[in-house]
Amino acid sequence: MRILLLALLGLTVSTARSTDLKVTVNGVAAPQGQVLIGVFTNSSNFRVQPQEGSAMIPISRPGSVSQVVSGLRPGHYAIVAFWDKNKNGVLDTGAFGRPTEPFVFSNNPSTRFGPPKFQDCAIAIGEGGGRLVMNLGL
Repeated sequence: MRILLLALLGLTVSTARSTDLKVTVNGVAAPQGQVLIGVFTNSSNFRVQPQEGSAMIPISRPGSVSQVVSGLRPGHYAIVAFWDKNKNGVLDTGAFGRPTEPFVFSNNPSTRFGPPKFQDCAIAIGEGGGRLVMNLGL
């Protein structure tokens, strides 16, 4: 009986399907730099180590950019995007550590008193995937 139960649990886990999330980032004002999109799975890696599937999108025209993040399992994710105007691969900051390049977190949490927590940014992605529209700001 125990072996059958473990076999069924293993079957359930192995049939979990991956899904896609289409991320659109609005507010790119000039055809320069790149937009970086980070996908985070939990509070321990949030804003430190994005998972595979994160993207770097070169900017060829102003407006918006879109990227499909594939291979996600249903669950909760935090998405961070920023317009890396100078293509140095980091979010540049100025006085008091405040970003000098436009950025956005999923769920648009307040950043007035510092960066948000994973829980403030987490969005649910179901088996059917999803779409997320993000608007850059400072």
